[in-house]
Amino acid sequence: MFPAIPPGGFAPKLKIAAPAPPPKKKFEFKLGPMLKAVFTWAQEFEHWRVVGFCLIPFVIIIVALVAANAVKRHQVETGPMHTTTQVDAGAWDKVEEVAKADQQMQAYVQTVLTAKARVDTAIQSRDNLHRMLAGAAFETVAARFQAADKEVSNAQQSLAATKRNFDLKYDNYQKIGGKVNYPAQVQ
Repeated sequence: MFPAIPPGGFAPKLKIAAPAPPPKKKFEFKLGPMLKAVFTWAQEFEHWRVVGFCLIPFVIIIVALVAANAVKRHQVETGPMHTTTQVDAGAWDKVEEVAKADQQMQAYVQTVLTAKARVDTAIQSRDNLHRMLAGAAFETVAARFQAADKEVSNAQQSLAATKRNFDLKYDNYQKIGGKVNYPAQVQ
């Protein structure tokens, strides 16, 4: 059947000698070559811009912490600042009085502007009437001219009275401490 195995087993006839692995080097710390390798790697690294953008928030936080520390040290050295302000007992009443006067002056501004608009409308109406009836008989037109002139005169007198009243109120407003330039609004 099968041939018998010789005693001693099979011995390989071809022997190949493998080279021995090189002996492991012992780690030596040499600063010069290590730094050179690090700087070479850093110069060849392509993504420094991205790294810089990622570091910006950390730089901001560090600057803020350093500034806060400096402020804290300054406050510890000088002590906290306490200021006191003396307020007049009637200051709030004066503020309320000025606020009311402001509201009244705004109403007076509207009154003056309305009176000015009435004068402008009367003058415009009179001028339109003169243009329309320039060639008509004087007797038929004289009454209309006279009425238009009277309306202009009345409107101007009303405006003058309103402005006088406004000026008096504005003087009182300034005496109690009002600061708004209301006459500029009615020019």
